[in-house]
Amino acid sequence: MINFVLAMLWISASWILLMASFCSIGFSAQRLFGFRGVNSESTLSAFWIGWCLVLMFLQVWHLVAPVDARVIGVLLIASVAGIAYSRQSIAELLELVKAHKLLLIAGSVLLLWLAHFCPTVPTIRIRIERLPPHPKWFCPTVLIRRTVLCRPSNISTTTL
Repeated sequence: MINFVLAMLWISASWILLMASFCSIGFSAQRLFGFRGVNSESTLSAFWIGWCLVLMFLQVWHLVAPVDARVIGVLLIASVAGIAYSRQSIAELLELVKAHKLLLIAGSVLLLWLAHFCPTVPTIRIRIERLPPHPKWFCPTVLIRRTVLCRPSNISTTTL
């Protein structure tokens, strides 16, 4: 039971760290383009701007080198630099969060509730059904994971 709680807390902490990283990179991008105010809209857009910038960086990185542990170091440095560069925006955001303690408590409860679904072992269910033959071919049609695969009789393959 304690392992389950620790897993929930670990997952919650990683989500908070990723959110802070994306927001700090997004706030830096907003500040570079001249936007200085902090409200709920700018915070939400800072998250998504940071997310998009990280994805763009990963795409460019992947053209040059494999995505590995070095990327985490580079993104960590970018996040820390983003926090240092946009510390005024982040301080204003923390003041807004302190003013809405009920929202902070509700968000924390929602975060833990969502995190308690993650540590479970994932199950994969594959449903295979035999469908009637396709009218043009006389072959079995198999439905696997909502994808219809049909093999005409003149093509010889060993696996479907």
